[in-house]
Amino acid sequence: MTSHPAEIQPAASAGGASAARGTVPLFRVLVVDDDPLVRGAISACLRHSGYVVHEASDGRKALTFLSHRSVELVIADILMPDLDGIELVMRLADRFPDIKILAISGEGQFGPGPFLTMAGHLGAHRTLAKPFEPAQLVGMVEEIIGRAVAK
Repeated sequence: MTSHPAEIQPAASAGGASAARGTVPLFRVLVVDDDPLVRGAISACLRHSGYVVHEASDGRKALTFLSHRSVELVIADILMPDLDGIELVMRLADRFPDIKILAISGEGQFGPGPFLTMAGHLGAHRTLAKPFEPAQLVGMVEEIIGRAVAK
């Protein structure tokens, strides 16, 4: 599995010439959260910022997805039924070491809670307490894997 972003060719201009030289990075993100409203909001925010976003409702579905597709970043909620975020972080760090991990949780609303701290020790590259502002999320994703579209 590669940690390099997918590459797309820029669209051609009306005159037939390339709009820009080279390629534009296209970063892929997998959002894993059991709450469909939270998962949808995060996904919409990242899509609006230019990322290619996939979704999974739990850790098992995320691992199944990753066995067939690659992403640069997994955003994983910590408190989920079935396969929780802590277990997911450990499995990702072990099986997919090139994938970056952002652990999120509502349990750390007043600073990093014990689950977010644990996720950081077990392989998450960064942690973010819910609720967060869209700009915080996008800024952190840019820090971890880069800007979705070159400006």
